[in-house]
Amino acid sequence: MDRSETVCRYCGVSYLIFHEFHQLNTRVAQLEAELQELRETAQREKARREALELGRLEWERALRMEVQRQAEEKETSTREELEERSKDTERALREEFEEKNERKRSEMKEEYQRIGEEKERQLRRELGDLEAERLTKQREELERSAEEREKVLSDALQEANKNLDELRKYLQQLEQRLAVAAFTKEEAEQFLVKEKQQGEILRGVCAQQRRTLRETLSTLHSSGKQLKDVRGFLSQLMGAWQTFRSQILQHCTQVFSELREELEHSNVGFQKMREEKEHLTQQLMEQKRRREEELREHREELLRLKGELEEKQERLLSCQRRHDTVQEQLSSWRQREEQMKRKCCAAEEEVTQLREAVEKVQQETRELRREREILKESHGRALTKMEEDCRQQMASKLAAALEEQRTQNALHLRERMEELREGAELELSIDREKNRLLLLQCERESTQLQQKTLYRVLAHTCMWKCGRHCG
Repeated sequence: MDRSETVCRYCGVSYLIFHEFHQLNTRVAQLEAELQELRETAQREKARREALELGRLEWERALRMEVQRQAEEKETSTREELEERSKDTERALREEFEEKNERKRSEMKEEYQRIGEEKERQLRRELGDLEAERLTKQREELERSAEEREKVLSDALQEANKNLDELRKYLQQLEQRLAVAAFTKEEAEQFLVKEKQQGEILRGVCAQQRRTLRETLSTLHSSGKQLKDVRGFLSQLMGAWQTFRSQILQHCTQVFSELREELEHSNVGFQKMREEKEHLTQQLMEQKRRREEELREHREELLRLKGELEEKQERLLSCQRRHDTVQEQLSSWRQREEQMKRKCCAAEEEVTQLREAVEKVQQETRELRREREILKESHGRALTKMEEDCRQQMASKLAAALEEQRTQNALHLRERMEELREGAELELSIDREKNRLLLLQCERESTQLQQKTLYRVLAHTCMWKCGRHCG
Protein backbone atom coordinates (compact mmCIF):
# COMPACT_ATOMS: atom_id res chain seq x y z
CA MET A 1 0.00 0.00 0.00
CA ASP A 2 1.30 3.39 -0.96
CA ARG A 3 2.18 5.84 1.80
CA SER A 4 -0.16 8.48 0.38
CA GLU A 5 -3.06 6.10 1.01
CA THR A 6 -2.29 5.66 4.72
CA VAL A 7 -1.02 9.14 5.58
CA CYS A 8 -2.70 12.51 5.13
CA ARG A 9 -0.72 14.58 2.70
CA TYR A 10 -1.56 17.82 4.52
CA CYS A 11 -1.12 17.02 8.21
CA GLY A 12 0.86 13.82 7.90
CA VAL A 13 -1.39 11.92 10.37
CA SER A 14 -1.75 8.20 9.73
CA TYR A 15 -5.23 7.05 8.92
CA LEU A 16 -4.65 3.80 10.78
CA ILE A 17 -3.71 5.65 13.97
CA PHE A 18 -6.71 7.93 13.58
CA HIS A 19 -8.96 4.90 13.01
CA GLU A 20 -7.53 3.17 16.06
CA PHE A 21 -8.07 6.32 18.13
CA HIS A 22 -11.60 6.56 16.80
CA GLN A 23 -12.27 2.92 17.71
CA LEU A 24 -10.77 3.50 21.17
CA ASN A 25 -13.01 6.54 21.66
CA THR A 26 -16.08 4.62 20.50
CA ARG A 27 -15.12 1.73 22.80
CA VAL A 28 -14.69 4.13 25.72
CA ALA A 29 -18.10 5.68 24.89
CA GLN A 30 -19.64 2.20 24.77
CA LEU A 31 -18.01 1.33 28.10
CA GLU A 32 -19.30 4.57 29.61
CA ALA A 33 -22.78 3.82 28.23
CA GLU A 34 -22.64 0.30 29.67
CA LEU A 35 -21.40 1.70 32.98
CA GLN A 36 -24.28 4.20 32.98
CA GLU A 37 -26.69 1.38 32.14
CA LEU A 38 -25.24 -0.69 34.99
CA ARG A 39 -25.69 2.26 37.32
CA GLU A 40 -29.29 2.68 36.16
CA THR A 41 -29.97 -1.05 36.60
CA ALA A 42 -28.38 -0.88 40.06
CA GLN A 43 -30.59 2.09 40.92
CA ARG A 44 -33.66 0.29 39.55
CA GLU A 45 -32.69 -2.83 41.48
CA LYS A 46 -32.23 -0.72 44.61
CA ALA A 47 -35.62 0.97 44.10
CA ARG A 48 -37.25 -2.43 43.46
CA ARG A 49 -35.58 -3.84 46.55
CA GLU A 50 -36.75 -0.86 48.61
CA ALA A 51 -40.28 -1.31 47.22
CA LEU A 52 -40.15 -5.01 48.05
CA GLU A 53 -38.84 -4.20 51.53
CA LEU A 54 -41.65 -1.66 52.06
CA GLY A 55 -44.23 -4.13 50.72
CA ARG A 56 -42.87 -6.86 52.96
CA LEU A 57 -42.94 -4.57 56.00
CA GLU A 58 -46.50 -3.45 55.21
CA TRP A 59 -47.57 -7.07 54.65
CA GLU A 60 -45.94 -8.17 57.92
CA ARG A 61 -47.53 -5.24 59.75
CA ALA A 62 -50.95 -6.01 58.26
CA LEU A 63 -50.58 -9.72 59.02
CA ARG A 64 -49.45 -8.98 62.58
CA MET A 65 -52.35 -6.58 63.09
CA GLU A 66 -54.81 -9.09 61.61
CA VAL A 67 -53.50 -11.92 63.79
CA GLN A 68 -53.55 -9.65 66.86
CA ARG A 69 -57.08 -8.45 66.06
CA GLN A 70 -58.36 -12.01 65.57
CA ALA A 71 -56.63 -13.14 68.77
CA GLU A 72 -58.14 -10.19 70.69
CA GLU A 73 -61.61 -10.91 69.24
CA LYS A 74 -61.30 -14.60 70.14
CA GLU A 75 -60.03 -13.72 73.59
CA THR A 76 -62.84 -11.21 74.23
CA SER A 77 -65.50 -13.62 72.91
CA THR A 78 -64.15 -16.51 74.98
CA ARG A 79 -63.84 -14.26 78.04
CA GLU A 80 -67.43 -13.05 77.61
CA GLU A 81 -68.69 -16.61 77.13
CA LEU A 82 -66.74 -17.80 80.15
CA GLU A 83 -68.02 -14.88 82.23
CA GLU A 84 -71.61 -15.58 81.14
CA ARG A 85 -71.26 -19.27 81.86
CA SER A 86 -69.60 -18.60 85.21
CA LYS A 87 -72.42 -16.16 86.04
CA ASP A 88 -75.01 -18.76 85.01
CA THR A 89 -73.31 -21.47 87.05
CA GLU A 90 -72.95 -19.09 90.00
CA ARG A 91 -76.61 -18.13 89.70
CA ALA A 92 -77.64 -21.78 89.48
CA LEU A 93 -75.45 -22.69 92.45
CA ARG A 94 -76.83 -19.72 94.41
CA GLU A 95 -80.39 -20.77 93.60
CA GLU A 96 -79.60 -24.35 94.51
CA PHE A 97 -77.98 -23.20 97.77
CA GLU A 98 -80.97 -20.98 98.52
CA GLU A 99 -83.33 -23.85 97.77
CA LYS A 100 -81.33 -26.12 100.03
CA ASN A 101 -81.35 -23.48 102.77
CA GLU A 102 -85.07 -22.95 102.29
CA ARG A 103 -85.64 -26.68 102.39
CA LYS A 104 -83.53 -27.03 105.54
CA ARG A 105 -85.32 -24.05 107.06
CA SER A 106 -88.69 -25.57 106.26
CA GLU A 107 -87.57 -28.93 107.64
CA MET A 108 -86.31 -27.28 110.81
CA LYS A 109 -89.54 -25.30 111.02
CA GLU A 110 -91.56 -28.50 110.64
CA GLU A 111 -89.37 -30.22 113.21
CA TYR A 112 -89.83 -27.35 115.66
CA GLN A 113 -93.53 -27.32 114.93
CA ARG A 114 -93.74 -31.07 115.47
CA ILE A 115 -91.75 -30.83 118.72
CA GLY A 116 -93.92 -27.89 119.88
CA GLU A 117 -97.10 -29.80 119.02
CA GLU A 118 -95.86 -32.90 120.85
CA LYS A 119 -94.89 -30.84 123.88
CA GLU A 120 -98.19 -29.01 123.70
CA ARG A 121 -100.14 -32.28 123.51
CA GLN A 122 -98.09 -33.69 126.36
CA LEU A 123 -98.72 -30.58 128.44
CA ARG A 124 -102.40 -30.71 127.64
CA ARG A 125 -102.56 -34.36 128.60
CA GLU A 126 -100.70 -33.65 131.82
CA LEU A 127 -102.91 -30.65 132.48
CA GLY A 128 -106.04 -32.65 131.79
CA ASP A 129 -104.86 -35.48 134.02
CA LEU A 130 -103.89 -33.06 136.74
CA GLU A 131 -107.16 -31.22 136.44
CA ALA A 132 -109.07 -34.48 136.51
CA GLU A 133 -107.12 -35.75 139.51
CA ARG A 134 -107.45 -32.42 141.22
CA LEU A 135 -111.19 -32.26 140.62
CA THR A 136 -111.66 -35.82 141.80
CA LYS A 137 -109.65 -35.07 144.88
CA GLN A 138 -111.63 -31.90 145.44
CA ARG A 139 -114.88 -33.78 145.04
CA GLU A 140 -113.74 -36.49 147.43
CA GLU A 141 -112.50 -33.92 149.85
CA LEU A 142 -115.72 -31.96 149.56
CA GLU A 143 -117.72 -35.11 150.15
CA ARG A 144 -115.58 -36.00 153.11
CA SER A 145 -115.75 -32.43 154.30
CA ALA A 146 -119.51 -32.47 153.92
CA GLU A 147 -119.54 -35.59 155.99
CA GLU A 148 -116.93 -34.48 158.44
CA ARG A 149 -118.10 -30.87 158.45
CA GLU A 150 -115.58 -28.31 159.44
CA LYS A 151 -112.61 -30.67 159.41
CA VAL A 152 -113.45 -31.79 155.97
CA LEU A 153 -114.05 -28.20 154.92
CA SER A 154 -110.71 -27.12 156.33
CA ASP A 155 -108.99 -30.09 154.68
CA ALA A 156 -110.80 -29.27 151.46
CA LEU A 157 -109.73 -25.66 151.74
CA GLN A 158 -106.13 -26.73 152.38
CA GLU A 159 -106.32 -29.13 149.47
CA ALA A 160 -107.83 -26.41 147.34
CA ASN A 161 -105.00 -24.11 148.31
CA LYS A 162 -102.49 -26.81 147.48
CA ASN A 163 -104.22 -27.44 144.20
CA LEU A 164 -104.19 -23.73 143.48
CA ASP A 165 -100.44 -23.63 144.15
CA GLU A 166 -99.94 -26.63 141.90
CA LEU A 167 -102.10 -24.98 139.24
CA ARG A 168 -100.01 -21.84 139.54
CA LYS A 169 -96.85 -23.88 139.18
CA TYR A 170 -98.24 -25.80 136.23
CA LEU A 171 -99.46 -22.59 134.68
CA GLN A 172 -96.01 -21.05 135.15
CA GLN A 173 -94.40 -24.16 133.61
CA LEU A 174 -96.91 -24.02 130.79
CA GLU A 175 -96.12 -20.36 130.21
CA GLN A 176 -92.39 -21.11 130.22
CA ARG A 177 -92.82 -24.01 127.80
CA LEU A 178 -95.08 -21.91 125.61
CA ALA A 179 -92.47 -19.12 125.65
CA VAL A 180 -89.75 -21.63 124.67
CA ALA A 181 -91.98 -23.00 121.91
CA ALA A 182 -92.71 -19.44 120.74
CA PHE A 183 -88.96 -18.66 120.75
CA THR A 184 -88.04 -21.83 118.85
CA LYS A 185 -90.87 -21.61 116.35
CA GLU A 186 -91.85 -18.22 114.99
CA GLU A 187 -94.69 -19.32 112.78
CA ALA A 188 -96.57 -20.99 115.70
CA GLU A 189 -96.97 -17.67 117.51
CA GLN A 190 -100.65 -17.27 116.65
CA PHE A 191 -101.47 -20.71 117.88
CA LEU A 192 -99.45 -20.13 121.06
CA VAL A 193 -101.17 -16.77 121.51
CA LYS A 194 -104.47 -18.61 121.36
CA GLU A 195 -103.16 -21.08 123.90
CA LYS A 196 -102.02 -18.19 126.09
CA GLN A 197 -105.48 -16.71 125.81
CA GLN A 198 -106.93 -20.05 126.81
CA GLY A 199 -104.42 -20.15 129.70
CA GLU A 200 -105.59 -16.67 130.68
CA ILE A 201 -109.14 -17.95 130.59
CA LEU A 202 -108.08 -20.85 132.79
CA ARG A 203 -106.33 -18.40 135.09
CA GLY A 204 -109.44 -16.33 135.24
CA VAL A 205 -111.45 -19.42 136.04
CA CYS A 206 -108.91 -20.43 138.68
CA ALA A 207 -108.90 -16.91 140.10
CA GLN A 208 -112.67 -17.01 140.15
CA GLN A 209 -112.51 -20.35 141.91
CA ARG A 210 -110.02 -18.89 144.38
CA ARG A 211 -112.30 -15.95 144.98
CA THR A 212 -115.22 -18.23 145.44
CA LEU A 213 -113.19 -20.44 147.76
CA ARG A 214 -112.06 -17.41 149.73
CA GLU A 215 -115.60 -16.26 149.91
CA THR A 216 -116.64 -19.70 151.08
CA LEU A 217 -113.76 -19.70 153.56
CA SER A 218 -114.80 -16.32 154.86
CA THR A 219 -118.35 -17.50 155.07
CA LEU A 220 -117.19 -20.66 156.82
CA HIS A 221 -115.09 -18.65 159.24
CA SER A 222 -117.83 -16.15 159.78
CA SER A 223 -120.56 -18.66 160.18
CA GLY A 224 -119.94 -22.33 160.73
CA LYS A 225 -123.54 -22.95 161.32
CA GLN A 226 -124.70 -22.40 157.79
CA LEU A 227 -124.03 -25.93 156.58
CA LYS A 228 -127.01 -25.93 154.35
CA ASP A 229 -125.74 -22.89 152.61
CA VAL A 230 -122.35 -24.54 152.41
CA ARG A 231 -123.89 -27.66 150.98
CA GLY A 232 -125.77 -25.54 148.48
CA PHE A 233 -122.62 -23.70 147.72
CA LEU A 234 -120.84 -27.06 147.38
CA SER A 235 -123.54 -28.18 145.04
CA GLN A 236 -123.01 -24.95 143.12
CA LEU A 237 -119.30 -25.65 143.16
CA MET A 238 -119.96 -29.14 141.89
CA GLY A 239 -122.11 -27.69 139.15
CA ALA A 240 -119.43 -25.17 138.35
CA TRP A 241 -116.90 -27.95 138.40
CA GLN A 242 -119.06 -29.99 136.07
CA THR A 243 -119.48 -27.00 133.77
CA PHE A 244 -115.78 -26.28 133.97
CA ARG A 245 -115.00 -29.92 133.22
CA SER A 246 -117.40 -29.91 130.30
CA GLN A 247 -115.82 -26.68 129.05
CA ILE A 248 -112.34 -28.18 129.42
CA LEU A 249 -113.41 -31.34 127.59
CA GLN A 250 -115.06 -29.28 124.87
CA HIS A 251 -111.99 -27.11 124.60
CA CYS A 252 -109.76 -30.20 124.44
CA THR A 253 -111.95 -31.70 121.73
CA GLN A 254 -111.81 -28.44 119.81
CA VAL A 255 -108.05 -28.26 120.27
CA PHE A 256 -107.69 -31.89 119.19
CA SER A 257 -109.86 -31.26 116.12
CA GLU A 258 -107.85 -28.16 115.29
CA LEU A 259 -104.64 -30.09 115.80
CA ARG A 260 -105.97 -32.89 113.61
CA GLU A 261 -106.89 -30.37 110.91
CA GLU A 262 -103.46 -28.76 111.24
CA LEU A 263 -101.88 -32.22 111.04
CA GLU A 264 -103.85 -32.98 107.87
CA HIS A 265 -102.94 -29.57 106.50
CA SER A 266 -99.29 -30.20 107.41
CA ASN A 267 -99.53 -33.63 105.73
CA VAL A 268 -100.93 -31.97 102.62
CA GLY A 269 -98.16 -29.35 102.80
CA PHE A 270 -95.62 -32.10 103.33
CA GLN A 271 -96.97 -33.94 100.27
CA LYS A 272 -96.77 -30.71 98.27
CA MET A 273 -93.26 -30.10 99.55
CA ARG A 274 -92.32 -33.66 98.57
CA GLU A 275 -93.71 -33.06 95.08
CA GLU A 276 -91.87 -29.74 94.93
CA LYS A 277 -88.72 -31.53 96.10
CA GLU A 278 -89.10 -34.12 93.33
CA HIS A 279 -89.73 -31.33 90.84
CA LEU A 280 -86.68 -29.46 92.13
CA THR A 281 -84.57 -32.63 91.92
CA GLN A 282 -85.72 -33.07 88.33
CA GLN A 283 -84.88 -29.43 87.62
CA LEU A 284 -81.49 -29.88 89.28
CA MET A 285 -80.82 -33.00 87.20
CA GLU A 286 -81.88 -31.11 84.08
CA GLN A 287 -79.63 -28.18 85.05
CA LYS A 288 -76.79 -30.61 85.76
CA ARG A 289 -77.27 -32.24 82.37
CA ARG A 290 -77.38 -28.82 80.69
CA ARG A 291 -74.28 -27.76 82.60
CA GLU A 292 -72.49 -30.93 81.49
CA GLU A 293 -73.55 -30.24 77.89
CA GLU A 294 -72.36 -26.64 78.22
CA LEU A 295 -69.07 -27.87 79.69
CA ARG A 296 -68.73 -30.34 76.81
CA GLU A 297 -69.47 -27.56 74.30
CA HIS A 298 -67.04 -25.31 76.13
CA ARG A 299 -64.35 -28.01 75.95
CA GLU A 300 -65.05 -28.49 72.24
CA GLU A 301 -64.88 -24.73 71.76
CA LEU A 302 -61.58 -24.66 73.68
CA LEU A 303 -60.22 -27.50 71.52
CA ARG A 304 -61.36 -25.67 68.38
CA LEU A 305 -59.78 -22.44 69.60
CA LYS A 306 -56.63 -24.38 70.46
CA GLY A 307 -56.57 -25.81 66.92
CA GLU A 308 -57.11 -22.36 65.45
CA LEU A 309 -54.33 -21.03 67.67
CA GLU A 310 -52.02 -23.82 66.46
CA GLU A 311 -52.97 -23.00 62.85
CA LYS A 312 -52.27 -19.32 63.53
CA GLN A 313 -48.93 -20.29 65.06
CA GLU A 314 -48.14 -22.46 62.03
CA ARG A 315 -49.09 -19.57 59.75
CA LEU A 316 -46.95 -17.28 61.85
CA LEU A 317 -44.06 -19.77 61.59
CA SER A 318 -44.57 -19.99 57.81
CA CYS A 319 -44.64 -16.19 57.66
CA GLN A 320 -41.47 -16.17 59.76
CA ARG A 321 -39.89 -18.66 57.37
CA ARG A 322 -40.98 -16.52 54.43
CA HIS A 323 -39.58 -13.53 56.25
CA ASP A 324 -36.31 -15.42 56.73
CA THR A 325 -36.24 -16.38 53.04
CA VAL A 326 -36.98 -12.79 52.06
CA GLN A 327 -34.22 -11.67 54.44
CA GLU A 328 -31.87 -14.20 52.85
CA GLN A 329 -32.89 -12.97 49.38
CA LEU A 330 -32.35 -9.41 50.54
CA SER A 331 -28.97 -10.34 51.97
CA SER A 332 -28.09 -12.13 48.70
CA TRP A 333 -29.32 -9.11 46.77
CA ARG A 334 -27.26 -6.87 49.02
CA GLN A 335 -24.25 -9.09 48.46
CA ARG A 336 -24.92 -8.99 44.73
CA GLU A 337 -25.33 -5.23 44.98
CA GLU A 338 -22.04 -5.01 46.84
CA GLN A 339 -20.45 -7.24 44.20
CA MET A 340 -21.99 -5.06 41.49
CA LYS A 341 -20.73 -1.99 43.32
CA ARG A 342 -17.30 -3.54 43.57
CA LYS A 343 -17.48 -4.50 39.89
CA CYS A 344 -18.69 -1.01 39.01
CA CYS A 345 -15.87 0.45 41.06
CA ALA A 346 -13.44 -1.92 39.35
CA ALA A 347 -14.94 -1.03 35.96
CA GLU A 348 -14.73 2.67 36.83
CA GLU A 349 -11.14 2.15 37.91
CA GLU A 350 -10.48 0.25 34.68
CA VAL A 351 -12.20 3.01 32.71
CA THR A 352 -10.11 5.59 34.52
CA GLN A 353 -7.03 3.47 33.86
CA LEU A 354 -8.08 3.13 30.22
CA ARG A 355 -8.69 6.86 30.06
CA GLU A 356 -5.29 7.44 31.59
CA ALA A 357 -3.79 4.95 29.12
CA VAL A 358 -5.65 6.65 26.24
CA GLU A 359 -4.48 10.02 27.50
CA LYS A 360 -0.95 8.65 27.73
CA VAL A 361 -1.26 7.22 24.22
CA GLN A 362 -2.71 10.49 22.97
CA GLN A 363 0.09 12.35 24.72
CA GLU A 364 2.63 9.96 23.20
CA THR A 365 0.99 10.41 19.79
CA ARG A 366 1.10 14.16 20.27
CA GLU A 367 4.75 13.89 21.25
CA LEU A 368 5.37 11.64 18.24
CA ARG A 369 3.54 14.12 16.05
CA ARG A 370 5.57 16.90 17.54
CA GLU A 371 8.76 14.90 16.98
CA ARG A 372 7.58 14.05 13.49
CA GLU A 373 6.90 17.72 12.81
CA ILE A 374 10.31 18.56 14.20
CA LEU A 375 11.88 15.81 12.07
CA LYS A 376 9.94 16.98 9.05
CA GLU A 377 11.00 20.55 9.64
CA SER A 378 14.61 19.55 10.23
CA HIS A 379 14.50 17.22 7.23
CA GLY A 380 12.93 19.97 5.10
CA ARG A 381 15.52 22.44 6.28
CA ALA A 382 18.24 19.91 5.56
CA LEU A 383 16.77 19.17 2.14
CA THR A 384 16.46 22.85 1.30
CA LYS A 385 19.98 23.44 2.59
CA MET A 386 21.26 20.48 0.59
CA GLU A 387 19.39 21.68 -2.45
CA GLU A 388 20.77 25.17 -2.00
CA ASP A 389 24.24 23.74 -1.42
CA CYS A 390 23.86 21.48 -4.43
CA ARG A 391 22.59 24.38 -6.48
CA GLN A 392 25.40 26.56 -5.30
CA GLN A 393 27.89 23.76 -5.95
CA MET A 394 26.30 23.02 -9.28
CA ALA A 395 26.26 26.74 -10.13
CA SER A 396 29.89 27.10 -9.07
CA LYS A 397 30.85 23.91 -10.88
CA LEU A 398 28.90 24.96 -13.88
CA ALA A 399 30.51 28.40 -13.76
CA ALA A 400 33.91 26.81 -13.32
CA ALA A 401 33.19 24.28 -16.04
CA LEU A 402 31.87 26.99 -18.20
CA GLU A 403 34.84 29.05 -17.39
CA GLU A 404 37.17 26.04 -17.76
CA GLN A 405 35.37 24.28 -20.57
CA ARG A 406 33.62 26.91 -22.49
CA THR A 407 35.03 25.34 -25.34
CA GLN A 408 33.50 21.91 -24.69
CA ASN A 409 30.58 21.02 -26.76
CA ALA A 410 26.99 21.04 -25.70
CA LEU A 411 26.78 17.23 -25.65
CA HIS A 412 29.55 16.86 -23.10
CA LEU A 413 27.88 19.58 -21.00
CA ARG A 414 24.55 17.93 -21.28
CA GLU A 415 25.93 14.55 -20.24
CA ARG A 416 27.68 16.15 -17.37
CA MET A 417 24.51 17.88 -16.27
CA GLU A 418 22.65 14.60 -16.53
CA GLU A 419 25.24 12.89 -14.41
CA LEU A 420 25.04 15.63 -11.85
CA ARG A 421 21.29 15.49 -11.93
CA GLU A 422 21.35 11.74 -11.45
CA GLY A 423 23.74 12.11 -8.57
CA ALA A 424 21.53 14.73 -6.96
CA GLU A 425 18.49 12.59 -7.49
CA LEU A 426 20.31 9.61 -6.02
CA GLU A 427 21.28 11.60 -2.98
CA LEU A 428 17.72 12.87 -2.68
CA SER A 429 16.38 9.35 -3.02
CA ILE A 430 18.82 8.16 -0.37
CA ASP A 431 17.73 10.95 1.96
CA ARG A 432 14.11 10.22 1.21
CA GLU A 433 14.68 6.53 1.87
CA LYS A 434 16.26 7.38 5.19
CA ASN A 435 13.34 9.64 6.07
CA ARG A 436 10.89 6.96 4.96
CA LEU A 437 12.65 4.39 7.13
CA LEU A 438 12.48 6.77 10.05
CA LEU A 439 8.76 7.36 9.44
CA LEU A 440 8.16 3.62 9.11
CA GLN A 441 9.97 3.04 12.39
CA CYS A 442 7.82 5.74 14.04
CA GLU A 443 4.69 4.21 12.56
CA ARG A 444 5.70 0.74 13.76
CA GLU A 445 6.31 2.09 17.22
CA SER A 446 2.94 3.91 17.20
CA THR A 447 1.17 0.77 15.90
CA GLN A 448 2.88 -1.30 18.58
CA LEU A 449 1.73 1.20 21.20
CA GLN A 450 -1.79 1.18 19.74
CA GLN A 451 -1.81 -2.62 19.69
CA LYS A 452 -0.60 -2.72 23.29
CA THR A 453 -3.30 -0.26 24.38
CA LEU A 454 -5.88 -2.14 22.32
CA TYR A 455 -4.79 -5.45 23.84
CA ARG A 456 -5.07 -3.90 27.30
CA VAL A 457 -8.51 -2.47 26.54
CA LEU A 458 -9.65 -5.77 25.08
CA ALA A 459 -8.24 -7.71 28.03
CA HIS A 460 -9.98 -5.36 30.50
CA THR A 461 -13.25 -5.54 28.58
CA CYS A 462 -13.04 -9.34 28.39
CA MET A 463 -12.31 -9.55 32.12
CA TRP A 464 -15.19 -7.16 32.85
CA LYS A 465 -17.60 -9.11 30.62
CA CYS A 466 -16.51 -12.41 32.17
CA GLY A 467 -17.03 -10.96 35.65
CA ARG A 468 -20.44 -9.62 34.61
CA HIS A 469 -21.52 -12.97 33.16
CA CYS A 470 -20.26 -14.78 36.24
CA GLY A 471 -22.13 -12.33 38.49
